[in-house]
Amino acid sequence: MNAPKVSYLLLALCIAASCKKETQPLKTETSGTAAELYSSQAVLQTTHGLLVAKGGFDATAEQLDYADIKLTRLNIFLSEKTKSGVIDKYLKNGYHVQVNLNWANVAFGPQPFPTNIENVKKRAEEFFKYYAPQKDQIPVVVVENEWDNILYHKGSIDHYLNELAAITEVGHKYGFKIADAGITSTGLRRWAYTQFSEEEAAEWFEQYWVGGKLDNFNLLIKTVNYYTASIRNIPIDYLNVHWYNIDGCFDGFDKCTEAYKKAANKTSLICNEFGIKLNSEELFDATVNELSGKVAYAIAYSGTGTGDGKSAVRITERMLEGLRK
Repeated sequence: MNAPKVSYLLLALCIAASCKKETQPLKTETSGTAAELYSSQAVLQTTHGLLVAKGGFDATAEQLDYADIKLTRLNIFLSEKTKSGVIDKYLKNGYHVQVNLNWANVAFGPQPFPTNIENVKKRAEEFFKYYAPQKDQIPVVVVENEWDNILYHKGSIDHYLNELAAITEVGHKYGFKIADAGITSTGLRRWAYTQFSEEEAAEWFEQYWVGGKLDNFNLLIKTVNYYTASIRNIPIDYLNVHWYNIDGCFDGFDKCTEAYKKAANKTSLICNEFGIKLNSEELFDATVNELSGKVAYAIAYSGTGTGDGKSAVRITERMLEGLRK
């Protein structure tokens, strides 16, 4: 199995016990929203969505309509604003939006997680209050993107956990469903390797790239273990993972995510980003089938890759048809 073309190195995180901040369980209740329409189907029936790289409203809407799906994914940067004209446009036109509620724009490099939690709560309050009348079209809000990706984030993981706890508390007050940032596909697979029996691990090693000590493997394992232990105390509605198939589909998604859910003591799962890195309609169909029935939402990423294994490929019309299932 070849190593991923894009290096997903681990965040330089503070995981020592002396650095840990206590994250207390939040006693929150959710009110009835259309998100429950989705969550009632969780695991039994997967709702598909589509995220189009550099697509714009018209191009994305055209593909959503072709695939006969309503759900897309859009982001907002809370440090800059608490509402989005782009999100509003999709909602006004009848589409559903999975909102990625990020703190800072990482377009120009990795950004630190916020440390002023009172400010985070204030900005989150403005966001959720504004979108509360349309929460039936926002089935889940995801806090940040790929918590273990140093191309996006830097600083202590405790800062992210505090941010997640704060936004979960505010979001639940307004009846929204919340998910965490999502672990990268590479990070999840490398961690999962350590959770299996010797025989299972050997088979996993043949199918997926897991790296070694030279790739900060031990630090990765410690950090994921720290993260899963900490997130047990945060009452998110969904645990989030990302999934990319590079060389083929080996049907390992269910096996590694079951281990991840158990470690985090969570029961409901979403995949708000999945894709393939080869121009293969068969591989895309296999990936869709691999996730179906395992997650409440699976959002396909239509990227700009050329099919050489380096980045997600653009989803074709034939592939879109597979999302109609």
